[in-house]
Amino acid sequence: MKSCKEVAQLIASGENLGFFEKVSVKMHFIICKGCRRYHEQQELIVKEIKERHDRKISKIQKTSSEVEAKVLENLKKD
Repeated sequence: MKSCKEVAQLIASGENLGFFEKVSVKMHFIICKGCRRYHEQQELIVKEIKERHDRKISKIQKTSSEVEAKVLENLKKD
């Protein structure tokens, strides 16, 4: 079975784990509440970062569309 340090490194790396590594990590989670919580926190952090990124991209796209519309409107006036 993997140590806490090994499990934490695997979690932090974000790599796709092979079957046996996944099983080993899951077994570790069964007995180690700290690593299980660390994994849950990492997932929440990654999810929040992705959501913030998506909101920012959406806002940029909206702003870009608004600027484009204003430019076109001004061009039509001239």
